Amino acid sequence: MTPEQFIAQLRRQKSTLQVAAEQALEEAAKATHMKVTGRIFTAGKAADDSKIGNYSTKELVVSKKAFHNKAAFKQSTRANKSGGTRPMYIKFPNAKKATPVMILPGGYKQLKQIQGMRSGYVDLVYSGRTQRAFLGSLRKFGRYGWAAIMRGTKTAEKAVLNENKFGKKIFALTKEEEVFFSRRFVSTFNKKAQID
Repeated sequence: MTPEQFIAQLRRQKSTLQVAAEQALEEAAKATHMKVTGRIFTAGKAADDSKIGNYSTKELVVSKKAFHNKAAFKQSTRANKSGGTRPMYIKFPNAKKATPVMILPGGYKQLKQIQGMRSGYVDLVYSGRTQRAFLGSLRKFGRYGWAAIMRGTKTAEKAVLNENKFGKKIFALTKEEEVFFSRRFVSTFNKKAQID
């Protein structure tokens, strides 16, 4: 083999290894991202593997607009002077007129329960916007970089607010997820690069 042939062979090998690294990183990043999504939005766990938290049971006053399952809204009533009851209305700030409301003595937890949603632990799922934004947040940057970057300031702000509210890192990787990523990368890279 001539020196030129040897250099050409090294260049081909380098190219093969670079492509294998890119593909392995993509596969490991996507698989890890799905694990993180399940941890947060299904299991309700923070990055330290503890529960994110519990939903508030402090009394809550909500309008029908707050309900995703509109059939679950039952307008609250209050006693009137004649001994009967009348529907309850409240004028919220910046509203043009009073709106029908429902008083939930069990707070946000009850709001989720009466709509048939999980309420035993915080899973950050209500409208589904945060979960959808996180699912679609995995982005490639540069040749080898991958990161979860939520687009839309409201959703990104909501993620930060939740971390601050519960005093926990939620969207960071757990130690187990870091190990999973590394192992997935190595096994995929070895297959793609055909290294034993």
